[in-house]
This record gives sequence, structure tokens and C-alpha cells, in this order.
Amino acid sequence: MGLRTKYPKGKLHYYEAKKKIAFSRIGFFLFIIVFLLLLFYQYKRIEKQSQINYAGQVNDYIKISNELNNQFQVLKENAGTPSRDELNNELVDISKAAEQLAENFSKIKVPKKFLSDHPFLVITFDSRAEAYNDFNTALTSAFTDNDVTASIEKFGEVFKKLALSDRSFRTFKSLMDKSLAEKGIKEEIEPSKTIIDEEIYEKENLLGFIQGILGIERVGELHGISIISIATKPKRERYIEESNLYVLPKADILMVTIEIVNQGNVEERNIDIKAILKPATSSKSQKYLQKIISLKPGDRKAVTFNNLLPDSDRGVINLLTLTAGPVPKEQNLYNNTLEYKFKME
Repeated sequence: MGLRTKYPKGKLHYYEAKKKIAFSRIGFFLFIIVFLLLLFYQYKRIEKQSQINYAGQVNDYIKISNELNNQFQVLKENAGTPSRDELNNELVDISKAAEQLAENFSKIKVPKKFLSDHPFLVITFDSRAEAYNDFNTALTSAFTDNDVTASIEKFGEVFKKLALSDRSFRTFKSLMDKSLAEKGIKEEIEPSKTIIDEEIYEKENLLGFIQGILGIERVGELHGISIISIATKPKRERYIEESNLYVLPKADILMVTIEIVNQGNVEERNIDIKAILKPATSSKSQKYLQKIISLKPGDRKAVTFNNLLPDSDRGVINLLTLTAGPVPKEQNLYNNTLEYKFKME
């Protein structure tokens, strides 16, 4: 007599078929999982490559921008040397090249990861193109109108735009370098700077700059007061570039010292120096007033505000607005006011 099976023959075939179906399903699901994983890794590989390509493109544009800036700096430093036509032609070429660069860059494909960073470099290139064009306009005004006061204002605006482009670029580079590092991409963003001192529009002697261009030694009466520096006690601990925010140690009382300079060629008297402190938690502002009795051309004077009362609660933002003057007949007010945004920790 042969061995007896556990199941009748019909049932045995049924269970064997069922096992085959189960294994087939498991195999199918494993195949789907492997396939999806391969798709995911392929997507990630393509995504990372697009990020690498974007960084490479960005650096190519930055190198071109740096070269244009180098050409601009040479013309700026020697603005009074070439003939007016020659200078105008070279500046027009630089302006057009910068405008074309800005336009081309605005059209490049941006990876999703960098969509929030990209606009900062757009602002950088746009600001530089505008500044180069405005510099030529300011030169035309200086040469043809011989209006020194108007020229100071126009050149001041040029330097402000260049400073804006540098600040925007620093934010872009900071964000991008961090993002690239997080993605394991070794490439870093090329450095770029249009002016050595980004507060050149406040500190540079624009009058002397224009006199050098025009080749004149004497000009009419000019009035101009500027805030050129600020210091706090307690001293700031750090600066958050992305939000233009200073972080100070926690304190109930704040002392602020600013330095004022007379950029004109006339002695100024009885200059109002105002400070307005407004914590974000209050609808009321604290107002303070001091006076500088006399300030000769080129001289500087430190003014200190004691006993300012900020909101020192953690995370609360305070806005301090400082204003020097304006003095009578002063026309260029772009550097009379300084805003200092801070919080305490």
C-alpha cells in the first residue's frame, strides 16, 4: 500500500496553486518596490545634477559680472582722464552688457531647492546694471550742467545701488553655500563685490570726487550732514544678514553713539540730532533730541543718547531711527537717516 497524502489530490493542487499565486504576488510587489526605489534614486540624481548645473551657471554669470565691474572701477577711478565721448562710449558698453547679463540670467531654469534664493542674485545684477547706467547720467550732469549739488545726489544714488547689490549678493551667497553644503555639493558660489566700502555713499567725499572729475578747485556753497557710524552699549553680539537685524545682549537700558560728519564746505550750526525708538510691542515711540552747536567742513562729532529704553524681552524687535539735520539749504538727504533694527537675547 502506498503512502497516504495529508490532503486529497484535488486539495493538494489547490494549495500548491495558491502558494504559487502568493509567491507571484510577493515577487510582483518586490519588483514594484525596487522599481519605485530606482525611480526615486534616478529622480534624486537628476535633481542633484540640476542643482550642480545651476551653481555652475551662476558662477559663470558672476564671473562675467565681476569682469564688467572691474572695467567700471577703472573708468570710475579715471573718470576725469579720457575724453567725454570716449568715456561715454565705454560706459554705454558696460551698461548694455550688464543689462543683457541681467536679462539672460532672469531666464535660466532654477531648481526648486533654490527658488527662494534666486531672486537675491536677480536683484544684484539688476542693481548693478542700473548703477552703471546712472553713473553715466551723473557724469553727463556733472560735465554739461556743472551743477555740483545735483551731481552729488546722483552719484550718491549710484553708490547706494552698488551697496544694495553687494548686500543682496552676500545674502544670496550665504543661502546658496548653505544649501549646496546640505546637498553634499562641493561647489561654492564665487565671491563678488562692487565697492570696497559698502557705505561709500555715506563716507566717501563725493564733493572731492566730483571736483576731481571736473578738474575744479572751488565750487559754490554746499551744505551736507551725514551719519557715518553707530555703536551701542551693550555691544552687538552678532548680525543676521538675511533680515538686517542686530542681536544685542539683554539689557534694560541702551546707550547709542553715532558719528556725524560735515560733508559740505560751510560750517553748520545748531544741528538737530534726533533718535526715535519704537519697540514692536508698543504703539508709542520714544523720542530724543540733541544738538551739535557747531561743525566745520570735514569735521566729525560723536553724539551719545543715554538711557534709551528698549523692549528687552527675548525675540522682540526694536527699531531705532537716527536723523542728523537736515541743515538749511541741504538738498541731499540720502545719508541723513540711519535705521538700526535689533533684538535682545
